[in-house]
Amino acid sequence: MLWLGILVFMLSLSVVTVGHAQNDEDTDTLFMKFKDTFDGYLKNATAVRANELDRFVKIENSFELGYSKRLTDMFGITLKGLAVYDAVYDVEEDLHVEDEEEYRAYIALREAFVDLTFDKLDLRLGKQQVVWGKTDGFRVLDTVNPLDYKEFVLSDFLDARIPLWMGKVEYYFNTDFSLQALVIPEMQFFELAKTGSEYELNTLSIPEGIHAVINDTKEPDESMKNTEYGIKFTGFYAGWDFTLNYLYSWDDIPVIKKSLDRETGTLTVSPEHERLHIVGGSFANVFWDAVVRGELAAKIGQYFSVDDPTVSDMVVEKTQLSYALAFERDLFDVSWLLQILQETILDYDSAITDDEIDTKITLRGTKNFMNETLEVVVSTIYGVNETEFLIRPSIEYDITDSTKIKVGADFFEGGDNDTMFGQFNEKDRLYVELKYSF
Repeated sequence: MLWLGILVFMLSLSVVTVGHAQNDEDTDTLFMKFKDTFDGYLKNATAVRANELDRFVKIENSFELGYSKRLTDMFGITLKGLAVYDAVYDVEEDLHVEDEEEYRAYIALREAFVDLTFDKLDLRLGKQQVVWGKTDGFRVLDTVNPLDYKEFVLSDFLDARIPLWMGKVEYYFNTDFSLQALVIPEMQFFELAKTGSEYELNTLSIPEGIHAVINDTKEPDESMKNTEYGIKFTGFYAGWDFTLNYLYSWDDIPVIKKSLDRETGTLTVSPEHERLHIVGGSFANVFWDAVVRGELAAKIGQYFSVDDPTVSDMVVEKTQLSYALAFERDLFDVSWLLQILQETILDYDSAITDDEIDTKITLRGTKNFMNETLEVVVSTIYGVNETEFLIRPSIEYDITDSTKIKVGADFFEGGDNDTMFGQFNEKDRLYVELKYSF
């Protein structure tokens, strides 16, 4: 509860100092000095089960504080930290989450880097996020930083990306063409929801009569030979904004290697990360008042599970082709976004447990009212293969330029409890967020 007290105190202090500043605008208050030096936010996000309104699933209080300063024309520094306390683990006494303290309260370093600027070259060293890709919510090229899936796919990528210690250098040939290179020595991978938490994924299905031995995930050590590398060429020509991308990475999702001992009926499961080459590109342009964006990526060296126990490790290595198109334009005073994503396994083998082609469609409509202080958004992700949905309506109101309140819902619908969205059929939620930014 100490964390909650600290956050309430900080919010109260902000309100008091703002009120003082309004009473004496000519006075250079301590609060104004603080705002000129730091930026960040205070936020409370509270959610309940839609089918069980007295069941809290989230009472998260967050305090983000950042400092960014250009010290000279050539040198700048950025620091950003996040403190979180989720009171749901004190309010709901029947929760039994693995490593619960990691969810209850934590402090995270979100950014810590220095910028060096030269004539035609920028260098950024430190903990950072690098965003590749053109589409919203689909990870085709945007695979540099792993994701935290504590809240499944409900968190914004900006919050879900796990920042990495890396070096990024960008060389500008001219105003239209540049080349970016990445060196990433830190080994971090997807963080799946903890066992017993709200969005824990379904576990591996074990046939009756089989005894499973599940080993710890084998992760590569941090070393020169395991370092990840990336390069991106960015250009603008004749109205086309485009990139060419290459990432020599580790698969953020471990390969589930298995071996079956028929005599003892023992299935040994050994998750292990494997190297991966990602080659692709993106584009954006405007046609007939519509913004058209696209991405394409070939994941070379992707492993897929098979049902055949005679296959080594019960996995096969293939190339997966991912491609997405996004169309965005205003129509009937509503801003519309339509996106289509397909992932295709090349040289498909019928023993592979995944579908050869997986298709997802996103549709989002945004409407503003009251001089753009009230925003209504309805977005839907439709999984074509399994006929499943994630529907997300929300209303956000700007109380002031600094304070916003948002009310929304997340509805999962899937006929099969083993599908991506269907496994959370009973986890629909209603939420309210109050955020003060400074």
